[in-house]
Amino acid sequence: MFPEELVKWIVKFYSYIGDIILDPFAGSSTVGRVCQQHNRYFFLMDINEKYFKYSKSGLSKSNLLSNNPPKFYNYNQLKKLIEDI
Repeated sequence: MFPEELVKWIVKFYSYIGDIILDPFAGSSTVGRVCQQHNRYFFLMDINEKYFKYSKSGLSKSNLLSNNPPKFYNYNQLKKLIEDI
């Protein structure tokens, strides 16, 4: 687990409100939670389905930049979404 205080410092120092943060190794979604708290959008990825489900349940309960709830895609859904573009 990535220390939340460290993530908070990195997010606030290297981004602005409304920026998009990419975390290709989402794990327990620490980056997503910090981004929600500090008004940043986020794109989380993880190869492990267990972490995908954990992120989905934990982050769905939070408010993201007012009226924009997080969207969740597993690998196959994201692949199809990209192919359709």
